[in-house]
Amino acid sequence: MTFTRFYADIYLPRHADPACKWLHLIGVPAAAVYGGLVAWLGQWWLLVFLPVPPYLLGFLGHVVAHNQPTTFRYPLLSILGYGKMLVGALTGRLRRTRSPAVAAGTARTEDTS
Repeated sequence: MTFTRFYADIYLPRHADPACKWLHLIGVPAAAVYGGLVAWLGQWWLLVFLPVPPYLLGFLGHVVAHNQPTTFRYPLLSILGYGKMLVGALTGRLRRTRSPAVAAGTARTEDTS
């Protein structure tokens, strides 16, 4: 499976719910705040927990959207998809990268292959 197909057919449909998408997108700033707090405290061993805020918020987003994260089945593609979705949101291109099925809300949310 190509990344382009994964992103359009699997990743974006599972993140179409606005609450899910926003919980994912605030994960990076939450991790940055956590990293700043660790630096301010000088407790560098706490950096081990740096991935917790984005993953926790992302997981909560999927609970709200009532679907499964793509990370368990497609770990590397999901990391790349998360980055692309984040960049797309920051640049305003996220809506333009959606496939017509995603925009219409008719895309599959489960991969049957």
